[in-house]
Amino acid sequence: MSTIKQLITLMETQNGRDKMLRLVVYSSRIAQWVAAKNNVPVPKLEIIDQQLTDGRKLFRMFKYIKFIRDLISLQGKPFTVTRFIAQFRLFCLTLLHIHQQFMWLAKYKLVTVEDRPALARRAGFWWLLSLICSHIQNYNEFMNLKRETKKLASMDDDPSLGEQKMKLIKRRETLYTKIIQDSFNTPLSYINSRGLKKDVGLGFIGLCGTVSSCCSLKLIWPKS
Repeated sequence: MSTIKQLITLMETQNGRDKMLRLVVYSSRIAQWVAAKNNVPVPKLEIIDQQLTDGRKLFRMFKYIKFIRDLISLQGKPFTVTRFIAQFRLFCLTLLHIHQQFMWLAKYKLVTVEDRPALARRAGFWWLLSLICSHIQNYNEFMNLKRETKKLASMDDDPSLGEQKMKLIKRRETLYTKIIQDSFNTPLSYINSRGLKKDVGLGFIGLCGTVSSCCSLKLIWPKS
């Protein structure tokens, strides 16, 4: 029952619904690939893919405002390389979501875009850059955890360190999940930035998207 309650809590949030839809979309692409390999046409899977993809764009409408707000909130902090990487990542995510919003508006002819494929490639480029920043942040967190773990190990006799050790374990688990998520999102962003979707095929795209979506859900899964 606890898991059901957690799922309900997750689905009550906009981000939770968005990530769940993403999982269904990429899972349907694996199913489409399997069906095509077995020469079994399943047009409903393509409809589900298209409709839910458009639905996700609605959930993400104006999400770039959040990234702009987060970007501005970092301005008051002392300048460091870590802060610069965090700000540049937020800048890339802002441009990614603005591009995606224009792609959705152009699809329904609400705005005029002369070259939609080029717009999609630019969106993929900004996504790829944001993921490169995320990989750097993950490496930095990994090194911080390594140093903190070594420090705690030298103070192993102190009984008051139990809570700190548990926090380190949770941070390590979160970091590994993010590394897997970013590692599977990176080829997707490269494929989008180069316009290679048709060349790569739905099987690989569906697999990468499904794994990264599961990681996303794990990261935002309610604690209780």
